[in-house]
Amino acid sequence: MPQNRESNSFTLPNGNHVTITIGSNRRGVYKTVSVRRPDGTRTSRTYRRGGLMAYFLGAYNSSVPSWAGGGPRVPTRTRAVTQATNSWKTFAAELAHGIAKYESEYKQVERGGLQPSGELLVNPAPQVNRLCQELPRLVSEIGQWIAAHQPGGVQVAPRDLVAEIVSVYASMIALANEVRSANVPAKWQPVYSALLESVRQPLRQIRKYSSLTTQGVTADLNIDINPVAIQALAEALAAVSAKHQPGRPRPGGPRSAFPRP
Repeated sequence: MPQNRESNSFTLPNGNHVTITIGSNRRGVYKTVSVRRPDGTRTSRTYRRGGLMAYFLGAYNSSVPSWAGGGPRVPTRTRAVTQATNSWKTFAAELAHGIAKYESEYKQVERGGLQPSGELLVNPAPQVNRLCQELPRLVSEIGQWIAAHQPGGVQVAPRDLVAEIVSVYASMIALANEVRSANVPAKWQPVYSALLESVRQPLRQIRKYSSLTTQGVTADLNIDINPVAIQALAEALAAVSAKHQPGRPRPGGPRSAFPRP
């Protein structure tokens, strides 16, 4: 995640000299408030707000807390929060609309198992290797993209954030359908079943996030792969690789099943 920082210093009517620093790093968005009082005492506090909601409430983070001598909310700040809230509502509505376009495809992925079709894929290893690279890349893509566009980074419209999330969601469904329809030898079917289960959790998490935002809940979007599915995939790969042949993945632990993108 890009590391950015911007500071602003000013003196309050009570004599407190305040410095507010808003920045972002790989841990998320942070805000540091430092106060130097007329009597020479100093206080500094750091607040963190990671995730997508920080992007919408960037203006809100520039406020002075009461312990530092800040007063009640002023109209300009209230307008900034209202604008952020309206943007959040727009984002939630458009995200729900984008997710809904793939409802029938999602139901097939969620309810159906493997449904082989087409010509038998005698050596599925190349396809498995590609899928094991593709899924974690998609999982990490949303988080990396959002992190780069939080306060301190490049600002984008809510509609662009929706487009990115829906694009990843659609790609995951396409990946799941590729897994479901693959016609592979019987000993490879446990591998494909584990791959299908691995993609289900990220899809569920995106859908749950969309549901929460529609209800007005300011949640952060975090998606990952079910550790149980990762373990099952690693064991299935180990089973088919017990008698290793060229071109087939070698056995390994859960981490080797999904190498980092």
